[in-house]
Amino acid sequence: MNWLTIAIASAVVFALVSILDKVILVRYIRDPRTFIVMVGFIQFPMGLVVLPFAPFESYSAVTLAAGYFSGFLWGLSLTAMFLAMSREDVSRVVPVISISPVFVAILAVIFLSEQITALQWLAIIITVAGAVVISARTSGTSRLPTFNSTFVLLIAGSICIAGGQFLTKVAAEEMGVWNLFTLRNIGLGSACVLFMFRPYVLREIVRALSNVTSAGVFFLTEGALVFIGLVLTIWAIDQGPVSLVVTAMSSRPLFVFMMSIVLSLPMWRLLNEPLDRRTLVTKIISTAMIVLGISGISLL
Repeated sequence: MNWLTIAIASAVVFALVSILDKVILVRYIRDPRTFIVMVGFIQFPMGLVVLPFAPFESYSAVTLAAGYFSGFLWGLSLTAMFLAMSREDVSRVVPVISISPVFVAILAVIFLSEQITALQWLAIIITVAGAVVISARTSGTSRLPTFNSTFVLLIAGSICIAGGQFLTKVAAEEMGVWNLFTLRNIGLGSACVLFMFRPYVLREIVRALSNVTSAGVFFLTEGALVFIGLVLTIWAIDQGPVSLVVTAMSSRPLFVFMMSIVLSLPMWRLLNEPLDRRTLVTKIISTAMIVLGISGISLL
């Protein structure tokens, strides 16, 4: 199997994860704090399960800190994404949270003295414009677009992803993939639990896990599918050029958009996203802008 097929498969799997996350929040675990803490808790066994096959080695304090906080920032980004997803259409949330390559490029310029070409700046502008278009709202009293707190939350989440990716690059210079996977998962889980845990959450977790359907969908999504997606991502990066692999995986918002349409049709009704022409046109144009912009940042 070639790297392109693997990378696209990774994008499809993570798109399905996003769709199922929304279904869980709408149908099974409606309190976002509870869901986020459950996602946090499951990271610890996922990170530790690889230790028998990849024993932890000795690393510098800087590398250990970079590995841990790369996961911690990812945890903050997931927290922001799930809070936004509990309020907004998943097909609006995923494209905006996916613009992190914009901030990665800016961080690389500031801290690594990398250069951004004119075409890459154009790609950045297109990406940001797509995020603005898909997030803008108009009211009946004004034709000027407005932005709610969810947009700010998603931008903050995207910046956290960028910081996490940047620290991952720092840690990966010394740390092996599977040791980094373990440390990253511990950091990710601790962020989700630290900021979202409340005493009532434990009671809600017990209630969610006592329901066979909700427990099954949760572990299928956050356990099996996420693990498969991560393995596919690592496999694709190992088999092909990183810039091209990242570009292929940036197609995730398009798959989310297509899945959200299908699952909002009357015959399924797993989601309840609007299917009017104006909304669909806005989403497809802005999502395409974001995907093309991210691809441009990686390739140009």
